[in-house]
Amino acid sequence: MLGGQPNDPADALFKRIRAHGNTAEYVPMLAVLMLYLGMNDASGWCIWAMIFVTVCRYLIVAGILMSKTLNEAHPLRFVGALGTYVGGLSLVVAAVLTIA
Repeated sequence: MLGGQPNDPADALFKRIRAHGNTAEYVPMLAVLMLYLGMNDASGWCIWAMIFVTVCRYLIVAGILMSKTLNEAHPLRFVGALGTYVGGLSLVVAAVLTIA
């Protein structure tokens, strides 16, 4: 234990802490992007990108919580992370295009 928190990648509490930490790192910026785009008449593909990113965030958390240990890859974590990066980048591009 480090500071009262477990550091074993197979520990259930450790996995929950990592799922929460990962969400806290990504969701605020995604929420700001979604709010900005939603207020500026987001196109149809942009709405689908928002839904896609939200689903991917759920997938990554499910992958973290369902994995036996965080030392091993889990397909849901991979798909969730890749979808977050691709969807988040598309939202950034959409935001830049609405500014220009």
